Amino acid sequence: MSDDLTIEDYIFRLDDPNPDVRLYAAWKLGRYRNGSIVPPLIAALVDGDSAVRARVAESLGNIRDERAVQPLIDIITDADYKVRLQVVASLGRQRDYRASECIADCLQDESVEVRSAAAEALGVILDMGAIEPLVNTIFNDEDKDVRYYASRSLGELGGAATVDALLAALEGDVTLSAKVYSAEILGSLYDKRAAQALRKLAQDEDETVSGTAKWALKQIRVDDQ
Repeated sequence: MSDDLTIEDYIFRLDDPNPDVRLYAAWKLGRYRNGSIVPPLIAALVDGDSAVRARVAESLGNIRDERAVQPLIDIITDADYKVRLQVVASLGRQRDYRASECIADCLQDESVEVRSAAAEALGVILDMGAIEPLVNTIFNDEDKDVRYYASRSLGELGGAATVDALLAALEGDVTLSAKVYSAEILGSLYDKRAAQALRKLAQDEDETVSGTAKWALKQIRVDDQ
């Protein structure tokens, strides 16, 4: 397809009978930073081809425009996980609090890729309401990548509420992975209220857990392990 086409040409091709043409048009429009492309891309979110819907969602994520937020939210439960993945990623790039709750719900998605994207997106939006679901993800999700992105986002959120949530969660049965991530996050937040929990972790029989906890104690300037 010719690259001499205009924005209007690509918008027109979003209605082409050939899904490959629509797919390419959606991709090309996502390369522009022009507000005029937002309404036609929004309209194309209901395309009958899932690959096109995913590409449209991706292209909308390339433009930070509040008009795209609710339409993206409306298709976040799409039957195709690749669409859900692009929707979650694009909503994260919009950095709009309206999307926080539905993205947090995606932490329960059957797709590892979608859960990972949701965990990462919540650290971009920085809504403190995401702390509890992110902590639950670190402590309960079976996938290491999902846990990693959740821990990174919790570190980005930070604050006393994150410390409180982690300390409360550490009082229950905790996996080795959760212990390590908790120690890493607590060490990065420099809150001395974590000292008691970190001292306990520093005595853990697992060397990774104990070593991370000792590092965290030094970070918060508590050296008397």
